[in-house]
Amino acid sequence: NTNGHVATGTVKIMEQGTVLVTFNLNKGATYYYLSGLSAGVHNLHAVYSGDAYNAAGTSPQVTLNVLPVPVKLSLSCWNTTSVYGPDFHCGAYTSSAAGAPRGSITYAYDSGASVTLPLANGSVNFTIPEPQVGTHTIVVKYAAQTNYAAATPQTQTFTVTPAPVIIQ
Repeated sequence: NTNGHVATGTVKIMEQGTVLVTFNLNKGATYYYLSGLSAGVHNLHAVYSGDAYNAAGTSPQVTLNVLPVPVKLSLSCWNTTSVYGPDFHCGAYTSSAAGAPRGSITYAYDSGASVTLPLANGSVNFTIPEPQVGTHTIVVKYAAQTNYAAATPQTQTFTVTPAPVIIQ
């Protein structure tokens, strides 16, 4: 506001030379909810276009740290006690306040090599073919990916008993 002249024109929010948004001033002011920034540190500044009465200008830089959204991971497995023969089935499910997390989960069966599976709408099903007799453990993990934080790993233990033998 210069000598009673309410500022008009545009304001651009910029990051490292890239315009993130441009909007028009309304009665010399504006409010804007900036969304869609990736997780990480962003250095932003505003650039005012100026008008016939008010000089153009640039604001000081503001540092904004966008945190990744927390992710909840759950694991659901069928028949945690079964006889030898059938496959063992599990489903891994992720959720967040920002919708279905993207990326993949990993699982390890009995401390073996990790297997990576892509998520579809935040979930994935997997099968352990004919696990041997004994007690087994599956550990499922969701590591930090894009704008999503790492989830707490989930562990499922299951037992396979010997198949009954019938002698005639």
